[in-house]
Amino acid sequence: MKRIYFIILIAMLCLQSPLSAQNTDKPWAMGFAFSGLDYRAADGSLSRIYHLDNWNFGGKFLVGRALGSSFNLVGSAAFNETDSRKAPDGGFEENISSSGVNFDFDLGLQYKFANGYIIHENSWFDPYLHVGGGVAVISERAKGLLNAGIGTNLWLNPKEDVNVGFFYQVDYDWVNKFNDYLHHSMGVKFRFGAKDSDGDGISDTQDRCPSVPGLKTMNGCPDSDADGIADKDDTCPNAAGLASLSGCPDRDEDGVADKDDNCPDVAGLSNMGGCPDSDGDGVVDKDDNCPQVAGLATLAGCPDSDGDGIADKDDNCPQVAGSKSLNGCPDSDGDGIADKDDKCPQVAGVASEQGCPEKKIDKEEVEKKLSMSASLIQFNTGSSTIKQESLTELDKIIAIMSQYPDSKFRIEGYTDNVGNAGRNKALSQRRADAVKKYFVDKNISAGRLTSTGYGIAKPVAPNTTAAGRAKNRRVEIHLAN
Repeated sequence: MKRIYFIILIAMLCLQSPLSAQNTDKPWAMGFAFSGLDYRAADGSLSRIYHLDNWNFGGKFLVGRALGSSFNLVGSAAFNETDSRKAPDGGFEENISSSGVNFDFDLGLQYKFANGYIIHENSWFDPYLHVGGGVAVISERAKGLLNAGIGTNLWLNPKEDVNVGFFYQVDYDWVNKFNDYLHHSMGVKFRFGAKDSDGDGISDTQDRCPSVPGLKTMNGCPDSDADGIADKDDTCPNAAGLASLSGCPDRDEDGVADKDDNCPDVAGLSNMGGCPDSDGDGVVDKDDNCPQVAGLATLAGCPDSDGDGIADKDDNCPQVAGSKSLNGCPDSDGDGIADKDDKCPQVAGVASEQGCPEKKIDKEEVEKKLSMSASLIQFNTGSSTIKQESLTELDKIIAIMSQYPDSKFRIEGYTDNVGNAGRNKALSQRRADAVKKYFVDKNISAGRLTSTGYGIAKPVAPNTTAAGRAKNRRVEIHLAN
């Protein structure tokens, strides 16, 4: 029974998991404790294990270093009285019977349950198993010792950089050629040495960004744009923004972050990419050619009242379906003239007749009218200047030409045989040109007119009499087609 505790504790340690490679946050520990040695309990008197009148009191100092998240290496020094009256049968082995001091120097290994696998590493409850060995100096005699035990730390502030707590530990100490004993330790312990990997003054245990220097107000994380949102949580770390938008700005305050807003300076709708849609037709204003009137996406947001595929704004007949070639107007007779401009909308016609069928020209009648008016055109003697009284006849001819807009006309000038033939021909040309100019000035297209001077050619009467020569000095106008 004397060594039963030692055997049990060694067996428990052998069943535990191996050393973890994970580092602890605060690797150093230091403690001060009351120390009590109980020789009688170690002799099997378990019923008297906490009878303080059997304890040999003293003090203990310890220092420890974490080897990882599961193990600590701990060195300790203790001193206790060795009162033979508190030993079994009133004495110690090796005839050490007088009272003295037991100096206990120990180096041990602790297995921690608060290692991140069984209990959270920063838990306030920190139980452990202990095994170690060292030297006991009893009445100036050095004895080798082995020990094993259990203990726990109760941390008051486990999440701070320096932990303060209470601890209790009990070991079974086997001492070579001397009485074994239970070694109780109760005291205060400090855990410290927290790392600050990024050097920002915030320990890694408190630092949410341990590898990047940051701010205490940000739990160790940087906030480049000073918007109160740590860079690691900030979608727009270089532009101050809103927490509701993951740190991104929203200039138009429409709830859509500028980076996702196609219209960042105009408040809009989230389902429209941050752009407004004033008429609610599903086409954003910036792409809507009719932003104040609901329309169709296929027509850039403009309406099409008659459904002919032409936006009302471009449709000359917005209430009646028509063709694109006629700007949205119908052409019932298919003559290329919109019904609204067609005086004969049910009968195919021509533009010259405003959509009505083309009038057939009575050439004989037209020639007769032209001849009658042309015969009355007079010029000043030896000149191409038209006499004022001839203008009425010229205007009659213009009316005929306007009546037949698709027709072309020939203007021919003639003289009598008096004088030089060459000069007469030149004069006849000038007179024909003068008539043409008058027509052009009155909006008859020049392309419809030709003017030719024939001089003394083609006389219509003998040049032997004054009456005959008067008839030969003339201008004739004829249909050219």
